[in-house]
Amino acid sequence: MASAWSTTNSSNGYTVHVGMWTNWDQGSVLGKTLTLSKDDGATLISFTALFITFIASRFWYISSFIFHQHCATAKPRDALHHQRQAILRNAASATSALTMLFFLQSAWRNRTERRLYRVAPLMAFSFICIVAFSAASGLSSWITKAPGDEVLIRSSSCGYVALLQNLEPSAQMSALPVLDPYFANQAVQAETYAEQCYLSNNTGLLNCAGFVQDRLATTINNNADCPFEDTIFSSAKGNLVLDTGFIDSHKDLGLNDPADARIQMRTVLQCAPLKTQGYTDRFSDDKGNYTYYSFSIPIDDDNSEGFSPRDELYRTDGDIYILFLAGNGVLYWDPVDAPWYQAHMPGPNLRSITPGHSTLIKTYQPDEAASPVACIEQFQYCNTAYPRDIGCTSLGGSIGSARDAAPLFNTTFEELEHGNATSDTGSRLHWFVSLQAASSTVSHIVRTLGPRALASESKLYQGVQPNLPKDQWQMDMTQIWASSLAGLQNMFLSTAQGQADEQLQPYRSTPFDAETRRLCNGQKMRSAQYTSFSLFGLLFTFVTGVLIIISSFVMEPLTRCLWRRGRYSQYRHLEWETYSVLQLQRLGYEGVTGTTTKWEKCTGDIPVTESDVPMNPLDFSNPTHPAHTRAMSGDNDETQTPTKALSSQSSL
Repeated sequence: MASAWSTTNSSNGYTVHVGMWTNWDQGSVLGKTLTLSKDDGATLISFTALFITFIASRFWYISSFIFHQHCATAKPRDALHHQRQAILRNAASATSALTMLFFLQSAWRNRTERRLYRVAPLMAFSFICIVAFSAASGLSSWITKAPGDEVLIRSSSCGYVALLQNLEPSAQMSALPVLDPYFANQAVQAETYAEQCYLSNNTGLLNCAGFVQDRLATTINNNADCPFEDTIFSSAKGNLVLDTGFIDSHKDLGLNDPADARIQMRTVLQCAPLKTQGYTDRFSDDKGNYTYYSFSIPIDDDNSEGFSPRDELYRTDGDIYILFLAGNGVLYWDPVDAPWYQAHMPGPNLRSITPGHSTLIKTYQPDEAASPVACIEQFQYCNTAYPRDIGCTSLGGSIGSARDAAPLFNTTFEELEHGNATSDTGSRLHWFVSLQAASSTVSHIVRTLGPRALASESKLYQGVQPNLPKDQWQMDMTQIWASSLAGLQNMFLSTAQGQADEQLQPYRSTPFDAETRRLCNGQKMRSAQYTSFSLFGLLFTFVTGVLIIISSFVMEPLTRCLWRRGRYSQYRHLEWETYSVLQLQRLGYEGVTGTTTKWEKCTGDIPVTESDVPMNPLDFSNPTHPAHTRAMSGDNDETQTPTKALSSQSSL
């Protein structure tokens, strides 16, 4: 049996590009990015950390060689000098060297002058190496932090769903049963995301880390002037202005483009409650009572969805909305003075019944059949290829601002309307404006969701609402605004992935040229299921590491070759060779009186003797001063050697 959730998958339905790409956040060089699956990414991070650890050991080997050669001299020096040289020659890491140098200076306390002066610089350098490479081990995580969790979407079905205007009216009507549920779902998703991820009192459990930005910024002015003539508004102050500032197509919406090929859009919404006195007519018939609000002038166009506002509301630099809030039977426990919600008329008494007790509770109902709020929405477009003072349009309506933007993007408004731009910049503007218009705008959110779009809806219980604050209408408009911004974010992301529903295919608008196809393949999102690496960081780490490793292994053979050719100090070279662990062991055996063993390869890494030559064990007759026993004939076991050596000393 199929699972009820079989359509859900771990990648949320988005196809992510795995491989190399350029994240233009960091530019053309630093922005080179490698995206891998989570498992492959974890493997690369672990390998990089191990590789850096190995680099640290080879870097110390180079450093110790340089210090050793600098301090090597044929002049007589004390034991501290030679022990320091031996540590430099044989310490496998900076940590080992620091430990041995610390004990070295402790051992020579009160025995030699300026011991700290001779040892402390090396200790400090060792400590710096330890700290530096410990921090560098975290470079593997920094390599992933540079690109963050951003990934690139790739899909063969890129496109957005819209009611095509070139359809016949009958075809448009037949499309509504298919499109209406889709648009409703988009509006619900936008409203849900806004409620969970935009509001400051967010306590939801949704993951807000899908879009490149959790939310689009907005500045809010809750005490603005009237956006229209004062005579038609209930208050000259205390009105609302919402301003997004400049929304960047790359940084905010995820269209991956260089800095000079981006589009910036600014949206401003200004709203204020209208007064109804002088603008209403009431009449009755046998079907009921009616209230008519006269805020507009009739237009002689049956196909128009707009209206012509009265002179008091008339402006040519924006799109004008009038939102009506109808009570529809909603009651309030207390009188409400908040604009848009005013309720002072007595409503029906409600009976509260508890065990052994019954109480009548007064309620109140709205003063108006429908309370109006007027808004004007303005848009502004900028081409980032130009300075902002010459590369931006003025604030205007959706159509007017697009018309003004066309010349900035090397196209015409007619080309924008028909989707046949002849330049890449014109195609880019057409694609951007089309997605913005097809997203869940303010008017779309209100018409689709109705009262669910309001913040006050969350306080409504069984048709009764508690007392509301005076700024409730501003909270409502702010939530509607946030829903429209979430819808804009979702439009760009869902367009890049495309729609798999076969019923929606006839209404899908697809890229129409190479530039819009590039935009479709350049949409970014954030995903925790993939790991993106800075390719520059990886290459820098591995190239630098390989050079250090090669240098560390070439260094000795090179100095050996120069020594044989007489171009390098013989003493420095031979002291480095001789101070290795096995060569020091050879010197220890050769220093024993009476030893006749012949050694070979005395200037190499590993000295050797003739085959099967026995070596004398240690003399522990003085446990505080172990030494090699003198040369002896015959085989002696470990317990007998010290005794015979002792009797030999006694005979002296």
